[in-house]
Order: sequence, then structure tokens, then C-alpha cells
Amino acid sequence: MTAQNKTTIKSYFQTGDHPTQGEFADLVDSYQDAAANLGVLSSAAAPGAVGLQLLSCATSASAASIVGVQAAGAVGAQLYAATTTATATSVLGGGAAGVQIFSATTTAAVFSQLGAGTVGTQIFQATTTAQANNALTEDCDFTPGLQFTSGTATLSTAIGTGFRRGREVSVTCTVIVASVSSPSGVVQVTNLPYPLINIANNRSAPGIYCTGFLNTFTGHPVAYVDPSGSSFVFQEFAAGAVTNPGAKFTAGTQLTLTLTYETSA
Repeated sequence: MTAQNKTTIKSYFQTGDHPTQGEFADLVDSYQDAAANLGVLSSAAAPGAVGLQLLSCATSASAASIVGVQAAGAVGAQLYAATTTATATSVLGGGAAGVQIFSATTTAAVFSQLGAGTVGTQIFQATTTAQANNALTEDCDFTPGLQFTSGTATLSTAIGTGFRRGREVSVTCTVIVASVSSPSGVVQVTNLPYPLINIANNRSAPGIYCTGFLNTFTGHPVAYVDPSGSSFVFQEFAAGAVTNPGAKFTAGTQLTLTLTYETSA
């Protein structure tokens, strides 16, 4: 007989009806046998019939392998069966049910796209390069030093703080001199946390607070970051020229410098 829809089947069993053998057969043929494979109900089943499986029992093995069914029509078969080849599962890094998308055996090359590591670690690990961290902000505390062409200074205070965002670095540092031993010449505040990008004529100028020099310091304090290194160069500007004031430092001299610059690191 022929599978029918519900409306037709109901019309066979209205009050006063006497269903025929053929109508009873239609009733039976219109519904899936619970003991049978959940394949296509019938070649004559109406389009859109409820319960049609994606792949029927007649689907060939080659077609079924596309979604990794274990046995054609088996209820609950996983998308990727145990026999699915490594090549097919490598797209998701799969394996046993429930493992993370990228398993422990996933190559470093694949991991590098997400900066992955053990489960639950941050996206970018400590070993991620600065270039990959361009969008992140990183604190950069440091200990500044004070250096002269000749002579030395002992510092009572040496504090440096700042942050880095991509290749931009902003720092503030303070040095206070406790004692000196014959300082002279060029004055440098050293140990910036990241080197300045070395480009011709790239001399970022900091904001300056200073006090406690010898009375011979009568000009204006000026400074720049040495593009060939990682230090501030401090100078004195007077009468239209700059000079190196190393000999004018003494116990109690203080320099506080604030600067934003581009790093090469």
C-alpha cells in the first residue's frame, strides 16, 4: 500500500466509518517500524517527512565518510568516528571526544596563530615577541643610573616607572645624588627599559625638573634621548649654545625626566 499523511489517515477513522483492509495497510505503512533502521521512510515519502536521516542506509560508504558516520543511520554516531583519518581530524586537532580543539600534539606552527599553550593560559605567553604584543600595554619599572664622561656619583634615589604600548614607551625617572667624585663632561641618565629606535635626527625631548646644582649652573636645563643607546643626555643651554654640565653636579642634585619615545625592541 501507500504511505499517507496524518490528515488522510484520520479521515479513515471518523465516526461511523468502516476502514478497509487497504486503509489499515496505509496506516501501518505510513509510520516507521521502531525495530527497523532509521533510514528513509520510503521512496514515496512526502518531501519534508519528519524523521528522515541525513544519510540513509543506502548511502554509499564514500559519501558517508564525509561526515564520519560509524554505521549508516546509526543513532548518535559521532561526527568524526574513531576510524577517521588523522588528515581529516587535523583541521580541528581532534581525537577522543571532549578534548580541546588543539591537542597537546598540535604543532607549534599551528599554536603560534593563537599563542596557545597549556589549557587555561593567557592567549599571549611570556615568550610572545614584542611585535605580536603590539596591542597590549606592559608596565616597565626600571632603575636609572647616572654616568659622566669622567668621575662618578653615588645615588640616594634611583626610581624609574613607565609603560609600553606596542612600540611606544612612556617613562618617568628620578635620580638624586648622594655624593660625587670629580664628575665632568657629558651627563647621561642610563638604563632606560627599552632602546630608542635608531633613526637619524630622532632625538625625543623629555620634560625636565631639576634642582641642587652648583651655583655655576646658570643656564636652562635641556635633555634628549641618545638615539644610539638607551639613555637621556642632560645638558645646559646658555648664550645660544649647549654645554655638558657634569662638573656642576654635587651632593643633593636631583633630575626628574619624563619622556615618550619609540623603541626598536
